[in-house]
Amino acid sequence: MKKNYKILGFTFLIEEQKIHNTLNELDFLSTPQSQEFNLDEDLLQFKLDNETTIDIGWYPSFDANGRFVVQRIKNSDWENPEKYIEVKWDKSLLLEALKSVMN
Repeated sequence: MKKNYKILGFTFLIEEQKIHNTLNELDFLSTPQSQEFNLDEDLLQFKLDNETTIDIGWYPSFDANGRFVVQRIKNSDWENPEKYIEVKWDKSLLLEALKSVMN
């Protein structure tokens, strides 16, 4: 059964499951420096299906000069992501990257 989840202000239809999402807590109207302590490797993670995981993290953690890493992981092969996109501090680019890895 699918459920609507709001991520970055956009609604995604995702299989009902446990979803980790602290990404929505970030304030993109301010700077990464002002939110440095919220920027870690575990911002968003959910499964599209039994084999596919979507993951967004900030690298390096707690470093305002870092970037978002958006990944599509197949069969738990974290060493070889199926899709991998790096995004600077820009909500619209991050949303586009998320949509891209979900397709």
